[in-house]
Amino acid sequence: MHGLFCGAMVAVAGFYLQMQNTGIRKDTFARNYALIDKKFSGLHKEALGDDQKINKYGYPDIGNNIYSELLPYRDWVRVNNAQRAHENLITSMIVFYPNAFIGLLVYPRLTLAMMYIFLTLRIWHIKGYLSFRGHNKATAAEEFSKLVLIGMVFVSLVASLRMLGVTQKLAFLNKMVPKRFRKANK
Repeated sequence: MHGLFCGAMVAVAGFYLQMQNTGIRKDTFARNYALIDKKFSGLHKEALGDDQKINKYGYPDIGNNIYSELLPYRDWVRVNNAQRAHENLITSMIVFYPNAFIGLLVYPRLTLAMMYIFLTLRIWHIKGYLSFRGHNKATAAEEFSKLVLIGMVFVSLVASLRMLGVTQKLAFLNKMVPKRFRKANK
């Protein structure tokens, strides 16, 4: 149950970040819409038709395309920071969810602890990235969350091997482990 809660909270963090990203895009591109429309309206209508207007949120520009060239530096930084924070979270979810699921099946406490650590780091990452310092403020959280993801991949790999019965076939390797590191005999 805790695993579902933590997984849902990571999704909520992603939703929150997307809402922040959309708000920043709206503020930034709306404030500079007249400039963008003046310069690119003709090209836009020529390419897509006379009834098509440039999107008020700046799409399809993701912060480093032709519309962004017209943004003041501070606005450009805000859009890029929000966009990068969102992309980073989305790409890490691809690794997070399947490995969390597999790990929870065999090692629920360890996996749950890693999930909560990941969630905490992602919240720290989001807060850092949405500040003006952006990546510089979020770097530590990003790197530690990558380590947690690597740990989750390892745990899910071991869990998979255990579910397949491979670890039982390798039990003879326990003799190679010094006695002080083995579990106490019952």
